[in-house]
Amino acid sequence: MMEKQISVLQIVPGFSPQINGIGDYARIFERHFEEDSSVASAILVCNTSWENSPAPTRIHLFSLKERSSNALEASLERLPFKPNIIFLHFSNFGYDKRGTPSWLFHGLKKWLSNHSQVHLITFFHELYAMGPLWKSTFWFSILQRYVTRNFAKISKYCITNNSVYARWLLKNKKDADVLVLPVFSTIGEPLKVPNWSTRKKQAIVFGNKGQKELLYRENLRDLIYWLKLFNIETIIDIGSKPQINSAFLGTTPVSFLGIAPEEKISEILMDSQIGFINYSFGILAKSTIFSAYSSHGMLPIIFNKKINFSPDFKPFEHFIPSGKIPSLGDSLPEKIVKDVFKQYSQRNSFKQCNEIIRKFRNLTS
Repeated sequence: MMEKQISVLQIVPGFSPQINGIGDYARIFERHFEEDSSVASAILVCNTSWENSPAPTRIHLFSLKERSSNALEASLERLPFKPNIIFLHFSNFGYDKRGTPSWLFHGLKKWLSNHSQVHLITFFHELYAMGPLWKSTFWFSILQRYVTRNFAKISKYCITNNSVYARWLLKNKKDADVLVLPVFSTIGEPLKVPNWSTRKKQAIVFGNKGQKELLYRENLRDLIYWLKLFNIETIIDIGSKPQINSAFLGTTPVSFLGIAPEEKISEILMDSQIGFINYSFGILAKSTIFSAYSSHGMLPIIFNKKINFSPDFKPFEHFIPSGKIPSLGDSLPEKIVKDVFKQYSQRNSFKQCNEIIRKFRNLTS
């Protein structure tokens, strides 16, 4: 028996050739959708400055030229196909500089009310910003929560990438169906990786410029400690070049790769032992860099001042928390690497996409 055709429209705040993490994430979903003959899909890019790349692509792309509820409704009406699933990738600052994309909510809500056969599934990549009482971030946070809560209420399913966000969504939407899917690697998912012990004595620092500068500035002593402990001979810094005082950490040289193609980065990760990252332990499941380290069989070392571990990933099982540790033993690093790679293989993009397609079928059957 043939399965019923599912027509999916992904909505994203940006897309290639622009640098946009959520757009990259949606692109990988799109690749998997293409491989399923029962799924037809397209992407609507809600960025007024976005222009499609001239490079050939099989992805059906549409753009929004104005961020308003009326423009969104008009764009949805003009689509050359009729979706029965709207798959919204929600990140409040992606759609509005203050993090309050009311235009997106009102446009979608009105359009959905006139198309009752269409179902909204929302992937909450972000919820809202936080800040002290005396900063504007705090006051906008109140409105951001209100907008985010409204999106949850009109969604048939809510998906998010970590347990902290899932608890908030469950608290703010009665009878919510919330699926937790830790983010997958957007720069490759090797089926097999080299043994950890046979790799180069090489460490990686990966991320945006600000994150890396914070890592180098606030954790210099700890970084040098880990470099010595694992006898690391070189560091490769990937991404926009940070402003640091020296091309050495202690006696270890730093090589700045800059922005590079996914394939090149993937090759380097598979040849490296250690991956450093500055990130909150509590929401580690939303870090694509942590997932990249995990998917390439590296040992992730996480730097953060706040000890707020979450149930998604456990210290000394899926990563090593920063700080001076008297002894890891000879076998623990390799055990962590094997466990984290095995765990990643059970949550890779292929398996997550299949899980989401099952959700689509539940709504359209």
